[in-house]
Amino acid sequence: QADNIIFAEEKLNDAGLIDNVSQALEFAMRREQDSINYYAEMKNFVHPDGHAKLDAIIAEERRHYQELYAMREQVKA
Repeated sequence: QADNIIFAEEKLNDAGLIDNVSQALEFAMRREQDSINYYAEMKNFVHPDGHAKLDAIIAEERRHYQELYAMREQVKA
């Protein structure tokens, strides 16, 4: 299942090690990157007609990553 690949149990267990907002944002950023990598890899297995949909999902995940990055930078400041 896709959610098992993107959110493997050991990665979710890392959530229990979060002690502050910055760590929470970094955890979320890693999960967004995992999602980007997953959907990019899916393009190798999907008919080219489906690539545009996957590209749209990847773009959305990148926006999420950028938003989380900006939040993390604000927390650091």
